[in-house]
Amino acid sequence: MSEIKIVDHNLRLVEYFISEFYTKKTWELSHIASPTFVFDLNDGEPMDFAEYAESMKRMYSVATIKFGDLKAAGTEQFVANWVMSMKTDRAEMDSGSGYTEFTVERGLLQNVSVFFDIKQYVFQYYGELQSAEI
Repeated sequence: MSEIKIVDHNLRLVEYFISEFYTKKTWELSHIASPTFVFDLNDGEPMDFAEYAESMKRMYSVATIKFGDLKAAGTEQFVANWVMSMKTDRAEMDSGSGYTEFTVERGLLQNVSVFFDIKQYVFQYYGELQSAEI
């Protein structure tokens, strides 16, 4: 397969993953995730796909994510900026931004790494909500 076709296929795979993100059905995407899939949040404790899907269910119960354009950073790496919005104790709708790096290997999503500045209030507030649920 040519490099252009590989990039196109991998890009479409990540676009599909992001589009399903919006429908809040992350758990239904296991068929495109590698058996060794890893999700990490700001280089924190890595999660497997099942843990990741469960965390997305919780997140989408209180917040929305809007992705920007997906950009190729190689044949297997892709990056997208995003904005997370949710109601907080100080605003009807508060937002914070970050970016996500996606890695595709052998036609499957291998790694999703999310990065954001924890000093943004919306992320502090979300973290407090998560801590209160534990």
